[in-house]
Amino acid sequence: MLELKTIRHLKADKEFLNFVGERPPTIKAIDGAILEIKKTNIKTIKPIIYEIPTINLTVYHYACDNLNNKRYYIPSHKKSYTLNLQMK
Repeated sequence: MLELKTIRHLKADKEFLNFVGERPPTIKAIDGAILEIKKTNIKTIKPIIYEIPTINLTVYHYACDNLNNKRYYIPSHKKSYTLNLQMK
């Protein structure tokens, strides 16, 4: 059986939470992690998962660039996205 070692814990991203709004709906955030398979040099990412039950939406946030350089993945749409914020 594969043994995994946690390299780094990943917390919910404030940028995403700010994007949702100052008064966000109830968001359940599940922390992610960067894991390494022991006795190998293979690393894997467990994404941060945001669940927004009021609109029935789940968003996966990958901490490093993957999925064609798009960090956010919505499984119900089967698409990945970037979060483009323009500060004024």
